[in-house]
Amino acid sequence: MVKCARCPRPAVIKIRYSKMHLCDHHFSEYLVERVKRTMERYDMVGRGDEILIAASGGKDSASLVHMLADLSHEMEYSVIGLHIDLGIGDYSERCSAKAVKLFEEVNIPYIVLDLRRILGHGIPELSRKIRRKACSLCGIVKRYLMNLTANACRASKIATGHTMEDLAQYIIKAFLLQDQEQLSRLKPVTKGRNGLIGRIKPLCEITERETFTYAYVNHLPFTYEECPMFRERTLDAEIRSFIKRMQYERPSIVISLIRRQSEVLADRSAKNLIKCAYCGMPSSTSPCAFCKILIKLGREPEDVINRVYEIAEQMSR
Repeated sequence: MVKCARCPRPAVIKIRYSKMHLCDHHFSEYLVERVKRTMERYDMVGRGDEILIAASGGKDSASLVHMLADLSHEMEYSVIGLHIDLGIGDYSERCSAKAVKLFEEVNIPYIVLDLRRILGHGIPELSRKIRRKACSLCGIVKRYLMNLTANACRASKIATGHTMEDLAQYIIKAFLLQDQEQLSRLKPVTKGRNGLIGRIKPLCEITERETFTYAYVNHLPFTYEECPMFRERTLDAEIRSFIKRMQYERPSIVISLIRRQSEVLADRSAKNLIKCAYCGMPSSTSPCAFCKILIKLGREPEDVINRVYEIAEQMSR
């Protein structure tokens, strides 16, 4: 039995880049402190910020919600939870149940958006109706609704549960494809303006193994399932495999990549934006990608916007 580096209790995890074994209690303390330092390093939050935390029901966002709620008093910001029910059968029902249970356990106000109530269809039906791949469609819908909800509840930041592996995978893929616009957005913090709410990624220096261990030892409600509609592309899988090998052989190299990426590229995420002629939200095109979906469905943007604002006004406080 390997003992914790800070007490006689058994260790639950080895932190590879620091070569340190920690028990459940000291690991939780250690990870919360690391997330706090990450938020300070990238200047993610300020006093009085209202942070909308997007929670899917999985381990990463469960850990994010728990840690941000824990740090909110010390760092003097407030938090609101957001879960988007994607309407993917029993899977979405289980994800929603886990997310709501977590919000209530940490005692924060929250909003649940059900795509079937807002758009009349879940992701599977939308994918068939407009003949677009489910994962691509899901990304468009979630990004739009997160930004719309943040505007509705006057949040100053949106926090997402992207881990170190997520961010590194996107950076390497964008570099290989030489997608400079995408690269400029792949930073721990992106600034907002003109209705586009800024994004923060407090878990950008935390591994998936660490978020899983944190969620498990703290008995957080989360689903172990992967989305049944997810289909990983070959390039993504190869990059992910490469990242995992690098983390094992050179534990600090992925953190170095993320920190260097933040330093060298300017943030273009809110540049060259116009107002969508249909919904009035910031976009690089008009109609925006979300309104193109609505047009195909024969839905009015005003109806969707009003519905989200109504739900935000009725949120649990």
